[in-house]
Amino acid sequence: MPSTAAKERPVSGVATDAFDISPHVSVQPDTRSGGEGKFKWVNSTVLLLVACAVVSLASRFVAPGLGTWSQLDTVITISIFAVLAAYGEGLVVLTGGLDLSVASVITLGGVLGAQLLSMNVPDWMALILVLLVCGLVGLCSGIGVAIARIPAFIMTLAVGLILSGVILGVTKGTPGNHAPEIFVWIMKARVPYFGMHVAVLALVAFAMVGWWLQQYSKMGRYWYAVGNSDRAAHLAGVPVFTGRVLPYVIAAICYGLAGLCLTAYSNGAALDMGSSYLLPAIAAVVIGGASILGGTGHALSTIIAAVLLTLIGTTVQAINGGIAARTILNGVIILAALLLLTMRSHHRRNAK
Repeated sequence: MPSTAAKERPVSGVATDAFDISPHVSVQPDTRSGGEGKFKWVNSTVLLLVACAVVSLASRFVAPGLGTWSQLDTVITISIFAVLAAYGEGLVVLTGGLDLSVASVITLGGVLGAQLLSMNVPDWMALILVLLVCGLVGLCSGIGVAIARIPAFIMTLAVGLILSGVILGVTKGTPGNHAPEIFVWIMKARVPYFGMHVAVLALVAFAMVGWWLQQYSKMGRYWYAVGNSDRAAHLAGVPVFTGRVLPYVIAAICYGLAGLCLTAYSNGAALDMGSSYLLPAIAAVVIGGASILGGTGHALSTIIAAVLLTLIGTTVQAINGGIAARTILNGVIILAALLLLTMRSHHRRNAK
């Protein structure tokens, strides 16, 4: 009969300083007390804010209109699309997955909303239906990953391809040009006396809610646990299935919201409206300091990284850099961020 000591040995290969696998202790993300890890996310967030300020100031040398409050207000407004996509991608990456259905689900959200409103469906009902359908798409992806054990990038890529075909077949190339009035108001109305777009306040509100959900809620702690080790999470009493599937559902809902915002901002949906947000979403997650293997990451860092990428993209566009230049830049940024994270990891390992 195995001894008690044998039962209490930590799971091999699991970082037990980040998680106590006793079923009587709640699982916590590796942002609590202790050394460098305590302020790691604070440092990355501050550095990203400084980078935003530097890029904004430097852009004034590119064109006189850049770097002004009016231009920053516009950048923050249009960055809400990338923020929603990056936050959703970040949740999936946190649990050790990679979501390649971003573009297709964004398009689904915008096209489905436009189609429903063109059939005189009330705005509130169209919004609920869009989020419900997008959530079901995410649920399918999550179940495929959690139960069928299909690699996340393959499962989400397949789901994205199926969605693209369905959208093209149903719309016959005419997606529509309607958007819920609430989203039109968010994207185009301005706050009285301050002059900023309502979307800026909406982005801040979303960032606060997303920060709390990922960093401080019980479910958020489950996501960190699952991303580090399924087995350790199970021993800690974490509902692994829910912790694995729910991020895909929330991510798909975020993508659907991005599609609705895009439709409202551009006065209509398009069949390729989400195609330019997959790479920036992944780049923002990596720049925000998340490990592509899961278990680490911070919501605020990811959100600020998405704003930074949007700011860089508008600056490149101002110097007549096309979509090819922005795509190359996103790839270079991803590689540079991964290289820095790898070097930091090696440095810490050697220091120990």
